[in-house]
Amino acid sequence: MTVVVTFHVPEEQRAAALNVLHDALVREPGLSPRSRRALDRSYARGDVCFAISDGDVVGWVLCLSRGADAQELAGAYIVPGRRGSGVASLAMPVVLHRRRYTICVTSNATLATYLRRFWGFRRCGLPALIRLTGLRLLRDRLSPSRLRYGRAYVRVAAMRALVFDRAAANA
Repeated sequence: MTVVVTFHVPEEQRAAALNVLHDALVREPGLSPRSRRALDRSYARGDVCFAISDGDVVGWVLCLSRGADAQELAGAYIVPGRRGSGVASLAMPVVLHRRRYTICVTSNATLATYLRRFWGFRRCGLPALIRLTGLRLLRDRLSPSRLRYGRAYVRVAAMRALVFDRAAANA
């Protein structure tokens, strides 16, 4: 089966594709939920990358713009039946090369290890994070539209901030 990685799906498939994304964000405890309205805005800005096979969404990556040269890896998901099939290997390079810097703030140690080992992310301190994103990241974490889902987004003790520098990766 061929997998196509795209930032825009045909208009008649848009609602269904965004529903898959929204459902995963709300259902999966390891992901940070966002409102459907916020996802519509992200899609319109080109911040959602879909992996599609035979007309079905088999994965997605949400990378939010966080300044002129930075983006946040805000979520990624591969449907259970397609995990380990190389879908992430197709989508991640496309997403990582949109901006010079891609940052990820996570409390998931497995994800942090994966990003460092396979994609070249490095640890990032708070000053560098603020320099790259301003306060956009913090405002997003404290947004009432996200807090209404009842999950804690500021797990300071377990947080890992990571950054991918496209220029360093290409050097």
